[in-house]
Amino acid sequence: MWRWIQTIVRAVPLLACSALSVLRSVRVSLVLWVRHEHFVRRTAQLVVDTLGRVSAPSACAACDAPRPYETVFCTSCSGSENTSSIGARLLQLKAYPRLSVVAAGPYSKQLANAVRRFKYGGRTDLAQPLGRLLVRAVEYTSLEADLVIPVPLHPRRLVTRGYNQAALLGAFVADLTRAPLRTNVLKRSRDTAHQAWLGRAQRLVNLQDAFEIKRPEAVAGRRVVLVDDVCTTGATLAACCNALMKAGAIEVTALVVAYTPNIPLSERESAGSEA
Repeated sequence: MWRWIQTIVRAVPLLACSALSVLRSVRVSLVLWVRHEHFVRRTAQLVVDTLGRVSAPSACAACDAPRPYETVFCTSCSGSENTSSIGARLLQLKAYPRLSVVAAGPYSKQLANAVRRFKYGGRTDLAQPLGRLLVRAVEYTSLEADLVIPVPLHPRRLVTRGYNQAALLGAFVADLTRAPLRTNVLKRSRDTAHQAWLGRAQRLVNLQDAFEIKRPEAVAGRRVVLVDDVCTTGATLAACCNALMKAGAIEVTALVVAYTPNIPLSERESAGSEA
């Protein structure tokens, strides 16, 4: 009996070592498998993307004519006066000196048509080319962020439209800046009237207390990039900016696809800089 006990005691360390060796082998195999699966998925994505570029030419964001994959507009639309000024412009609004706005281009001609189709025509596919314009604007201005937050829609309007165009654009910005996209931080608490048909004074009244922060701790001490499609007077962006700053954000920069050319700018920024 004593011999059996001694044999078992001596065998325990050997069994433990063997078990550890097996576990190490399993761990290595799992790591290799995960890396292999990631490689396979990435390769498959690249193949599909490449085949898509070759077999299905992308459509122009303004007129649906074929366009090169890495561009936004077709050759005809790209030759217009409007698209030649698309790149990045830093705007300092006269009415809202605390708010800095980075815009890809002026809201006119082809760019305006593309934004309208995207926003009101159910063309969610245009989030990709328009999002590419925002990505370029971020690169031109070296914009940095800790959080990317889209201007929210009221739930009732979100149901009617079916999507939040600002959130779709924000996904591209978040991917480039490596900052998390947060759609549950800034909330539109009131279903306001459409801003497009209101003057500046009416917009300010319309937006009073229209936004609130649901998670102040997510904003405090962070640099926020606020994403929207168009800056018309800056009232909506300013209202969102005020709510974010009150919650403790240290910096808020608005990033938009387009700005209305007649928006009042401060003298320092009125000349602007396009790229």
